[in-house]
Amino acid sequence: MIHISRIHICAGLLAGFLLAVSCTRLLEPAVSAIPEEEPALTEDCGRIRIIVADPHTKVGGIDYNRDEKPVGRWAFFIFEHSSGHLVYRGEVTGEPAATKRLLTGQYDIEVIANYPVSGQDAVHISSIGTREDFEALKVSLGQNTLGSFVMAGTTEDADGKRIPFTVVKSDGDDAQEADICLNRLVSKVVVSGITRNFTNPSLGSKPLTVKGIYLTNVYTQARYASDYANGELDTSRSLWYNALGWHKEGSASVSETVDALVGERSINRTLSQGETADLNVSLYFFPNPTRPSTDVPSSEWTGTARCTRLVIWVQVDGRDYYYPATLPKEDAYAPIGRNSVFSVHCTLLALGSQEEDDWIPGAMEVSFKPALKNNGGWDNVYSVSEES
Repeated sequence: MIHISRIHICAGLLAGFLLAVSCTRLLEPAVSAIPEEEPALTEDCGRIRIIVADPHTKVGGIDYNRDEKPVGRWAFFIFEHSSGHLVYRGEVTGEPAATKRLLTGQYDIEVIANYPVSGQDAVHISSIGTREDFEALKVSLGQNTLGSFVMAGTTEDADGKRIPFTVVKSDGDDAQEADICLNRLVSKVVVSGITRNFTNPSLGSKPLTVKGIYLTNVYTQARYASDYANGELDTSRSLWYNALGWHKEGSASVSETVDALVGERSINRTLSQGETADLNVSLYFFPNPTRPSTDVPSSEWTGTARCTRLVIWVQVDGRDYYYPATLPKEDAYAPIGRNSVFSVHCTLLALGSQEEDDWIPGAMEVSFKPALKNNGGWDNVYSVSEES
């Protein structure tokens, strides 16, 4: 039986920037129609200041300042909640600061960061005129790199659920603050270590080398908005990285950028019987909603539903063996979401499988646990334990 508990920690560490919008309600959402000058404050207006929390993290030896925290490009969208029409959009680099006014009422505030501006996944800010336009935006896993993870954020309640922001009348220079917690679109698993504890003494005496660690059946795309709205994920994707295994023919082509995110294949660590290799290998992936109950055998898979797996690749006496482990779920229906992090320790008990996506019962024990007590910006940390 697998028990999973969830610890929700949302970073609110630094005020990163200020933003606001015009007090004139627009019939058309074109940016050129948005006034540059503020009108005089009226009884129907309120001053708004949007503050985005600075994302922080430090897990598995990663330098958070250099690798996981940086934000170099921001875009902001504010939509009328009832109609979905755009009332303001802006794109900035560095640290913006501005305060303006909105008509009183409810608004949907969306923020994205480190999004691509060229290529197939380019975000064209000027083309976003409605909330539906924004919700259609997608990004590929390969656009995420150490030092530039794609992020998104909106206004949320205490439970992390999306809510509209209500602007009320304000006097003078008073301003409401709307806190935005940025979330990385990727999830993260930290392989803390591998222990060799073969139950067969003759196997325990054979030479074993940990060759690599990587993920298989990895989703290729995520939406900036809908993948985290009410816990829903886009399940229509058909292209996968490392489908059924890294060594499998016919798997989706993996770029060097993606390869660096989903695998570390140059470990080459010799492991004696009873020894533990302390690794702290960090891997990044998009959440996958596939449940084990719907995961079909490798021979029957057609590309529509497959659990993402962590694979330990070893050589014993010169032959390759694989230890795949399905990544845990928050519950029976939901995957561990974006911006989540957990740690895993693997204990090898017997020879693994010769197929990367098929496991041998009893060959490996896997322990999932929170990566650290203060997760520093990865706002969903899960504790997973297995009992016989």
